[in-house]
Amino acid sequence: MHPSPFVRSAMRQATTEPLQGAILIDAENRRSCRCISLVPTLRKPGAPLLHSMYGCSLTRPTSADKLSPASGLPRPHSNCHQNGVSRMTGRDSITSLLVLRKLTRAIADTVRGQVTTYLTTLTPLLRPETVFGDYMQGAPKVPSLKADQVFKELQALYDTVAPTKPLNLRREMTPPFNFPNVGLELTPVDYVHIAQTGSGTKNITVRSPLTWVLTYTGFAPPRLQEMLDQKVRGDELQRFILSYLVIHLVMKHRPGVMQILEGLHFPVTTNTSPEFGDLPMTRIGVGISTERPPDSVVVESAELTGMDAFEEVVNVEDIARLPDPLKERLIQIARQQAPEPV
Repeated sequence: MHPSPFVRSAMRQATTEPLQGAILIDAENRRSCRCISLVPTLRKPGAPLLHSMYGCSLTRPTSADKLSPASGLPRPHSNCHQNGVSRMTGRDSITSLLVLRKLTRAIADTVRGQVTTYLTTLTPLLRPETVFGDYMQGAPKVPSLKADQVFKELQALYDTVAPTKPLNLRREMTPPFNFPNVGLELTPVDYVHIAQTGSGTKNITVRSPLTWVLTYTGFAPPRLQEMLDQKVRGDELQRFILSYLVIHLVMKHRPGVMQILEGLHFPVTTNTSPEFGDLPMTRIGVGISTERPPDSVVVESAELTGMDAFEEVVNVEDIARLPDPLKERLIQIARQQAPEPV
């Protein structure tokens, strides 16, 4: 059964609506501005395949991520999308998809605005000099054992990550590093899904609308990919690599900030992605999962819109299951201290 002309029109409008790109967070003026994404999210059939795919969604439960034992960061609330397929099937699947997509966009707008507000407030606590001290240019020259320890961690990570594929950078790092008064930037997470069709396969660029890569301003993943595409690799690529390692370590050594964001339902996690090797990628998301429908629905959506792109839809049941860590902790204490009244 083919969708009606009305459904086709609505589907095209919903899918071709511009998706939000990167968000720059200005802590000095306490505001944020949206930027056009440096990676195209909607692609015409036959166009070059998007080569920046930032791993899998962080909005589904999963086992320990690759870097978490070494990083000391919390486990990600995510799983790869082969497990994140919704049960959306049947002749009404496209109509249901339209409803869920509208809901997802509304939730994503609200969540994105909220996390941007929180990060704007927390930005001064996440600047490199707050952890690395005078290893950063412009920081007060005050000896610090903690800064010395964190620098050793940075050196070890850099020596492990930088020389390996696909970064392939063999260059010594020399402090102090130049990251003056940097802000934070959010970039949506995209990945490429190989959908099965009746006659073969189709590459679909899929967006996880409730997950973002968290970087310092100007160091978003698309820009890093541009650095890797260049034949000559030098100081600029090194600066990009260091920016990812620095924000990873700043988050690790700011447990109070991590706890604040976790309590606000925005857990921070660390993952890797195939195109950047073992480079730690810091991500932030909300505790609501998003799902990708079966391939038949994804392919039909792509055919209706004429674009090899798709956006996951929210799992409505997760909204009611959002945890309240403080409430759960107080209930646990009450049960231990006064089990009979509880």
